[in-house]
Amino acid sequence: MIMASLYLKLGWPEYQEYQQYDDFDEHAYYSPENECYFIEQDWLLKHNEKEEAVPDSAIEIYYKEKTIEISSIYVGLGSPSWDKQEKRKHHHHKVTFKIGCKKHTFDYWSGPLCYKDSTVMSDNDMIQAFEAFISECISADQSIDDFQNEFGYENVSECIRIYNACKESLEAWKNFFIDPYDLDNWLRDTYDL
Repeated sequence: MIMASLYLKLGWPEYQEYQQYDDFDEHAYYSPENECYFIEQDWLLKHNEKEEAVPDSAIEIYYKEKTIEISSIYVGLGSPSWDKQEKRKHHHHKVTFKIGCKKHTFDYWSGPLCYKDSTVMSDNDMIQAFEAFISECISADQSIDDFQNEFGYENVSECIRIYNACKESLEAWKNFFIDPYDLDNWLRDTYDL
């Protein structure tokens, strides 16, 4: 039997982004064997055809003869999945960094209502968000037992969920061929983070 639609695997960041759409459940299914969602390729293409939004703010930094462009788009107030207990509203930004012709976008959630201007991140805010992403990559570069011990997770399923999200960040970072440890140290020293 030929499948009516081609399906693509969704990573954790993509799942978080697309599951907010009302028709997501009609076009996606969860695979317990793979522990992930699959989404119809046509549905995904339709949602990605929207015009690329103009960033609210952008900055360029220079690291070892490489230009790193960082930009952000304000998404709105929401409750991130990691703040389940409090259900406090956090400012949600989509932060994109570009190095050469490669780029990556990730979700960045501020502390609860911590920006004075909730729609625009300052240059320092974007650098801090980028450094937080690099720190996630570094934290996933160890065994899950070491990860659990380092961050003190008592809830094993929560630890595994966060560890897997960090692993996805690390896998995305591998496309940029820059040592995350050196870059993280440089960011901390240069921008006093």
